[in-house]
Amino acid sequence: MLNTLIRAAAFIAAVVLLLDILLPARVESAQVDRHSSFTQRDINPENGRRLPSSHTDYKLHLTGSQISSCKVGHSVYTRLQDGDTIEVQSSRLFKTCIRVTQGHEILPINKHWRLLEIGGGVLALLVAFGLASLNRFGAVQFGQD
Repeated sequence: MLNTLIRAAAFIAAVVLLLDILLPARVESAQVDRHSSFTQRDINPENGRRLPSSHTDYKLHLTGSQISSCKVGHSVYTRLQDGDTIEVQSSRLFKTCIRVTQGHEILPINKHWRLLEIGGGVLALLVAFGLASLNRFGAVQFGQD
C-alpha cells in the first residue's frame, strides 16, 4: 500500500515537473522594490567554528507582477537599482525566475533550471515505474536489492 502511494506521488511529481518545462514561460513587467542578500557561512561540525568558505544569495523583491522576488547573481543585483522597471520571464507552475530584461539588454539569472527539473522529473518517473526505489534512509537506489 505504501509503495503504491509513493509511486503515485512520484508520478504526479514527475508530471508537474515536466509540465513546468513544456508550458510557455510567463513574461511580466515588474518594478524592483528592494534588494536583499543573505550570506551563509559554513560551520565546522567538530568544533562549531566558522570556516573561511561562505555563500551569498542575492534577491530582488518585485512589485507589479505575480513574481514577488527573484534570486539573481551578484552582477544583476548590483546593476539594477530600486525603482527600475524590468521585464521578468518565469516558469508557469513554480514561478522560477528565468531571465530579467531591462530595455533591450537580457540579464540571464537561471541558466540551468530546465536541466534540474528534467533530472527531477526523470528520477520521479523512474521511481513511479519501479525502476528506482527509496531505501529506508530516503535515498534513491536503482534496480532490485
